[in-house]
Amino acid sequence: MPEYMMEQMKEMDYDRDLPSFRSVVAIITLPLVLILVNTTADLILEDGSTLQVILTFIVIHL
Repeated sequence: MPEYMMEQMKEMDYDRDLPSFRSVVAIITLPLVLILVNTTADLILEDGSTLQVILTFIVIHL
């Protein structure tokens, strides 16, 4: 490895604050939960029902 790369690696700050585990899990699971809610609403509720329209609106606009 070239010497200048070794110097750059020594100068790098590896003590950055990482996001919490909870926020990472929330970022990953929120879209999955919204997709699941929308799919379930489409399968169970009648087309055009008030609850289906509300759930579809929430899923699309988040």
